[in-house]
Formats: sequence, C-alpha cells, structure tokens
Amino acid sequence: VTAFDVMKPLLLLLGLDIVVLSVWTGVSPLTWNRETTAEDIFDRPTESQGYCYSENYLPFVIILVGLDLGALMVTEFAES
Repeated sequence: VTAFDVMKPLLLLLGLDIVVLSVWTGVSPLTWNRETTAEDIFDRPTESQGYCYSENYLPFVIILVGLDLGALMVTEFAES
C-alpha cells in the first residue's frame, strides 16, 4: 500500500464533505442567535446565551454522517 493509495479515497471523501458543507452554507447558512437568560431590576441583561442555528440543518447532517459512516464501514469491511 502506497501513500497515494490512501490519499485517493481520503481526497474524494474530503471533496464530498466540502461540497456538502458549501451547499449548506449557500442554502441555509448558520446565524448567530443570542437570548437573554437573566436581567437585573432595571431590565438590563446580566446573563445571555448565544448559539449558531441553521433552519434546515437536518438533511445536511444526515448526508454528512451517511458519507462519513459509509466510508468507515467500507474501510472496516474491506480489511476483513
């Protein structure tokens, strides 16, 4: 097994992941949301929580997990 034999599937998988992530960014980009969790007696925020959120994340996560787990399974069964 040469280094090039290992690089071919790695680069293919990396390319597919980049394509899926790029489409996700173009179609449904992550947005930063901040919510106030506590206020003082003058209604000024004293604590807040922030997070990134995407409206249509599920199809992209399923595709990414499917690709990466599929590659892992192919690798595992190819060695057996």
